[in-house]
Amino acid sequence: DPTVIIPLVLYAHLGVLFTLFEYAGFAPRSLMFVNGKTGSLKTAVCSVIFNLTGEPRRNIPATFRDSVASVEAKFSEYVDQVFLLDDYSPATTARNRADMNKLLEDVIRYYGDGKGRGRSNVTVTKSTTPIPRGLCCITGEDTGGSQSSLLRCIIIDVNNDTFNGKVLAPYQSDPSLWTTHFHYFVQYIAQNFSILVED
Repeated sequence: DPTVIIPLVLYAHLGVLFTLFEYAGFAPRSLMFVNGKTGSLKTAVCSVIFNLTGEPRRNIPATFRDSVASVEAKFSEYVDQVFLLDDYSPATTARNRADMNKLLEDVIRYYGDGKGRGRSNVTVTKSTTPIPRGLCCITGEDTGGSQSSLLRCIIIDVNNDTFNGKVLAPYQSDPSLWTTHFHYFVQYIAQNFSILVED
């Protein structure tokens, strides 16, 4: 479905261009929320499109089963990339729902506002979560968060017919097919950086 795949591909490119837009004074602050039932291939497609390294272990950087602290620790690794946070799903308990909603709100506010958060660390000195230098895509079987938070998100609904698993399979087995494209795209940006910023 081109109405789904084109925004995903454009968002991946926008992630690569984040610093360029930030230098120009127009840092993109919208998150993407890919919403669909189990089996709709949303995670598989997002893993391929937003994985720039070609390292399978980094296909899914974080999930809603991770703690807030462990997710925040990974933010700084994703500069000029799209950070994929997977599996916002129906909760089994009220505590589980509260934890997922807290993480969701924190991530949306962090990327949507573009500000780090100050906190005390174990040495009782102040530390700050780094300011985001990339974009974030959330996948889930449900959308959540406050109305204010959801206004910061581009919501893409998918179903079991949206993606073709046979087309996806070669990209899953050989991530370099997709990342080679990005190599040449980034190379072009690097060679023309000053011209692009000025224009």
